[in-house]
Amino acid sequence: MKVYNLTVNHMSECLGLEGNPYFSWKIESDENDTCQLSYHITVRSEKKTVWDSGVNESGKTTFVSYAGEPLESST
Repeated sequence: MKVYNLTVNHMSECLGLEGNPYFSWKIESDENDTCQLSYHITVRSEKKTVWDSGVNESGKTTFVSYAGEPLESST
């Protein structure tokens, strides 16, 4: 399985977001009937983790909300 087209608020490159961002991605597989069963998102600023979603058992690939502390520009 391959994950591609990673976006934040539907942008592949974004800086200076305000409010509560959301994440989306697409998956691809060479095998038939392949689907996502879980996701795990980590947001980092340089070498520091600022939010870790943990493993979420979900097939959701769009509008996954950020649930951490407010982000600084360029995080």
